[in-house]
Amino acid sequence: MNLSLSQAASNALINFGGAMLIDLVFGHQWGVFDQYGFPLVLADNVTKVGYNNSSKVSSAPLENGTFAHYNKVANPYNMTVQMTKGSGGVFERGAFLAQIEALANSIDLFTIITPESIYRNCNITGYDYTREANDGARLLKVNIHFEQIREVTVQYVKKDVADTSAAQSPDAQNQVNNGQTQATKGENKSILATMAGK
Repeated sequence: MNLSLSQAASNALINFGGAMLIDLVFGHQWGVFDQYGFPLVLADNVTKVGYNNSSKVSSAPLENGTFAHYNKVANPYNMTVQMTKGSGGVFERGAFLAQIEALANSIDLFTIITPESIYRNCNITGYDYTREANDGARLLKVNIHFEQIREVTVQYVKKDVADTSAAQSPDAQNQVNNGQTQATKGENKSILATMAGK
């Protein structure tokens, strides 16, 4: 996906403006939400958010060891959100992990909201969690890994039905009738008769 500078700035401004609006209405929001704005993972805290955005520049070798760079393609962004759950009993912490497991196995798209920006259209690609004695054995630290999903619209072009001259393959050509042919009677000799000279 190639974006001009104005398109990229417009997308960044929309993300920033959406985050500011949520911050004004609801206060500082952190978390994972569905596409309609409902919170999905009910954690105690969001303790860390990691974001990675990169691009690839295509290059081709030329003469004398030089290279030509001719295209830049933005990779989907990757995020890691660390959430903690220590409140409640074993049942609530187990339900918290089961909820993350169900979301990780789905193909739904999620929105990550931070006070500074909104990250839309991402899917969970994996998660991991730790429990450490120095934080208390009951505190779960769950890292949820996300990747941006870029949806594309498929366009179908309707071909003119009257245009039958442009066939895709030789097998797709219609049979042509070139007139009547007559069957000829061939000789029916056995191999022994041929060897005997009859």
